[in-house]
Amino acid sequence: MRATVRREGEYLEFLTFHPDHDSAALATTLALSRAGLAQPPRHIEFTSYHLWNGILRSGLFLQGDEGATMLEADEEAEQLKQRMLRCFVSQRDTLGRLDTGARERFRGALRYDFRRPPHEPPLLYDLYHWGITSEQWLARAAALLDAEGA
Repeated sequence: MRATVRREGEYLEFLTFHPDHDSAALATTLALSRAGLAQPPRHIEFTSYHLWNGILRSGLFLQGDEGATMLEADEEAEQLKQRMLRCFVSQRDTLGRLDTGARERFRGALRYDFRRPPHEPPLLYDLYHWGITSEQWLARAAALLDAEGA
């Protein structure tokens, strides 16, 4: 996996699940668009978590899994993953609510409109006090995209 990550541009799916994750998705999209590379890195995404009909859902793409590749870890790799996740004591509550099982889904990144929410509100980070609402984040993303001419 390390070789793949170094060769291929990866970012989290734009789901407005967390402002940090969405900012990384936007930054990666802008970086790849402005790099002007004759052969840009392959842009892939993987699942994380999002709000779906009022329920926290993880391990699935918001738009469905069409075109996704699913990898399933063997028992040894799964045990290692769970041991590593237990090291994130500060994230124990969040991780405890997510499907952190052996299956991981990846796909070629979709083209997202970062000016619009991916689904009708409420979005997950509107339910928490993370210092920014989805409406504020989308407005800042739109301003950045406008400034970049994107």
